[in-house]
Formats: sequence, C-alpha cells, structure tokens
Amino acid sequence: MSLSPLRELVDRGHFTLGAATISERCFLANAAYQQLHTQHFSLLVPDNALKCHRVCLEPPRYDFTVADALVEIATQHGQKERGPTL
Repeated sequence: MSLSPLRELVDRGHFTLGAATISERCFLANAAYQQLHTQHFSLLVPDNALKCHRVCLEPPRYDFTVADALVEIATQHGQKERGPTL
C-alpha cells in the first residue's frame, strides 16, 4: 500500500497546510528535513528567522540571509511563505 504525501491530500481539498521550521539553520543544512517539509506541506513558516533578535543586528543594519534562503527553498518547491513574527 502506497501512501500519498500529505500535501497531495491537502491540495485536493483546496486548502493550505504548513509547518514551522523549528531550527532554520538545521533546516537549511539538512536535505532530508527539507525534502520531508516540501513533500508534505504547502506553506513554510520560519519559526525564528524573522524575529528581531535574528534580523535586527544593529539598526539600521538588518540581516535577512536565513529568511531569504528559506523563501528561496519554498519558492523552488511551490510553497507559500508566511513571516508571522516580522
């Protein structure tokens, strides 16, 4: 018996299902983690990458490097992105 990826089932129901990336640096460094997330979820939500302690280095200097990398992965896999903590 073959199971469909959760994302396929969600897409049939015409709604979005996402999950937060608990550790963005781990997510970016781990291909298996990325594959699991992009296969099963249609929305990527950075858990910490957009929080001020990660982005606001020293105003007016900001670092969106990790957030940008997450958006790039989501875009490559047809996922939506949401930055709730921004």
